[in-house]
Amino acid sequence: MLKLINKVPAGMFVVPMVLSMILNTFWPDLFLVGGMTQSLFSGDGVPFMVAFLTFASGVSIKLGDIPSLLKRHGVLFLIKLIVSVALSVLYMRAFGQEGIFGISALGFTLVMTSLNPSVYLSVVDEYGDDLDPAAFGITAIFTLPLIPQIIYSLGYTEGGSGGGFDFTPILLTLIPLIFGMILGNIDAGFRGVFGPGLGAIIPVLGWGIGQSANIIDAFRSGLPGIIITLVFVIIYSSLFVVDKYVLKKNGITGLAFIIVAGTSAAAGPTITAIYPELLPYLGNAVALVVFAFIITSVATPLVIGWYHSKYVAPKEEAVGTAV
Repeated sequence: MLKLINKVPAGMFVVPMVLSMILNTFWPDLFLVGGMTQSLFSGDGVPFMVAFLTFASGVSIKLGDIPSLLKRHGVLFLIKLIVSVALSVLYMRAFGQEGIFGISALGFTLVMTSLNPSVYLSVVDEYGDDLDPAAFGITAIFTLPLIPQIIYSLGYTEGGSGGGFDFTPILLTLIPLIFGMILGNIDAGFRGVFGPGLGAIIPVLGWGIGQSANIIDAFRSGLPGIIITLVFVIIYSSLFVVDKYVLKKNGITGLAFIIVAGTSAAAGPTITAIYPELLPYLGNAVALVVFAFIITSVATPLVIGWYHSKYVAPKEEAVGTAV
C-alpha cells in the first residue's frame, strides 16, 4: 500500500488529505466524539502540527544558510506579496466589492494572498533541495489575516473603520521558527532529533487539513471557482519563471507556491468583523477559497511530480553519472 501511495506525487500528504475530504463531505461529525480520537482525526491538532513543523524547520536552518534562503525564497516571497497586494487593490478599485463573474473582491483577495505551507513542505521535502523545507515557517505568514487587512486598508474606501493592524500573529508565527533556529545552531545534534519527525507528521497533517473541506460545498462555487483558480495559477506561474530563469534554480520552489491554503478562508471573518458591511460577501469568499484549495492542493503536486520526472530528475542523473 505504501508503495502505491508513494507513486502519487507528494502522496504521503495528498492521499490522506483527499480521503479525509471525502469522509468529511459525507460524515462531517464522525470524529467529533471527544478525547484523543477527536484530537487526532478531526483536524483539531492541525494548529499544533503546523507550529511543530515551523519549529522543526527552524532547527534545520544553519545561520550560514540564511543569506541563500533570503536570496532565493526571500525574492519569491517578496514578489508574491507585492503582486497579491497590487492586484487585490486594483481589483477592488476597478470592480467594487461585488466584483465580476461572481468573484467578490473579498474572495479575490483571500485567494490571491494565499499560500499553502503544508503542501509546500510535502512537495519540497520530496522534490526540493535541502534548503527548501527551512522556508516553511515563513510561508505560514501568508495564511494570516494581516495581509488581507493591509489590502483592505489600502483599497477599500466605501466605509467602515480601518481597525488598525495587529502584527502579533506574525510575531507568534516567527517565535517557534526563531527558537528552533537557536536550538539547531547551539547543537547541530538537534537536527537529527527533530528532522525524522517531519515525515511522520506530514500524512497526519494531510488528514487533518482534509477535515476542513467539504467537496460538495466547494464545487457549488461553480464557474467563479474555476475562473479564480485559473487566474491564481496563471499569475503565480510567474514565480516558476523567476525561480528557474532568474534565480537559476530548477523551478520546484516556484511551482510549490502555486497552492491555495484552505485556512485562508479564516481571514474572511476577520475582515468582516472590521468591515461589517462586507458580511454578504463572506459566503462567496469562503467557497472560492475552498474550491481553489481543493484543486491546487491536488493538481499542483501532480504537475510538480510530472515536471520533476521529465525535466529535473534526468539532469540530476546526468550530473551524477558525470561525477
